[in-house]
Amino acid sequence: EFQDQMLRSQAEMQNVRRRAEIDVEKAHKYALEKFVKELLPVVDSLEKAVESTAGSEDAGELVASIREGVEMTLGLLMSSLKKFNVEQLDPDMFMEELNQNGLPWQVVDFEGQLPE
Repeated sequence: EFQDQMLRSQAEMQNVRRRAEIDVEKAHKYALEKFVKELLPVVDSLEKAVESTAGSEDAGELVASIREGVEMTLGLLMSSLKKFNVEQLDPDMFMEELNQNGLPWQVVDFEGQLPE
């Protein structure tokens, strides 16, 4: 009986350890997800800054210098995000892949009800 109780205790300790590891992993993932959500507007703003200076080569050296700095900053930010497996998706390719895989789309109204 003592050996049976010992085996049960060991199994329970393994389960507790495994659950704790899963909880820590989830916490890390949630923290990263939250952090990335906060950075997305920054990425968008940097991309808009680069786009807004496109074709303005004749505007002068200052604009070209600022654009180059913004492009470098955007590149560094994207590189840092990639280290954490965060990559930018092409929205058209994403939608095409969703449609090809036959994933269901549902339209839900503001009250959470499916339209009739």
